[in-house]
Amino acid sequence: MIAINWINDNCLQARYVVKADDDMFVNIFMVVEYVLPTIYKKQRTVVCHYKKRGTSVIVRDPKDKWFVPPDVLPDKTTFPDFCSGYVVIMTVDSIPLLFESSFQAPLISIDDVYMFGILPMFSRKLNYVDGSKNFTLNNKMALEQYKSTKPITYIVANAWQDGSQESYWAAAINRLSLWAKRHANIVVLRNSMGPK
Repeated sequence: MIAINWINDNCLQARYVVKADDDMFVNIFMVVEYVLPTIYKKQRTVVCHYKKRGTSVIVRDPKDKWFVPPDVLPDKTTFPDFCSGYVVIMTVDSIPLLFESSFQAPLISIDDVYMFGILPMFSRKLNYVDGSKNFTLNNKMALEQYKSTKPITYIVANAWQDGSQESYWAAAINRLSLWAKRHANIVVLRNSMGPK
């Protein structure tokens, strides 16, 4: 919520926000080329590993790490729609919605469910885009794909092993699409020309 508050106060002029855990790799070139064009006309939209309502059980055992008190979502046995929060790409208009909802919603310690499931219940809903086919937590499989000559399909990948981030970035830069190379060169050219 501190990050949401900060973004709400300082970054609403942005169009998109990418929230990523520190052990995740996000191929920002592919995000710009393939993900953002699918959501640029949408409002209150998040691209994530989407968990559909009814698929994740609410744990009511107080001894369990994932315990949710009975007064939160009473009479429910499963969570609402939410995002696994290891990487979430969202339109910036989602931020005020989440921030304002935090003043009404009951707090729970399961941050993914709280941020992207419970908070949206207290105001206008978020629009979820399931990006799970392009997200993986399998570090070995993703690194193999990045180092091969096969097309890259994993835009988001787990990078918890030492050296993974560096390997992903080296492979991603090595395998930029023609579109990304053209746009990356424009940025380099603009930067080399100095301030206007």
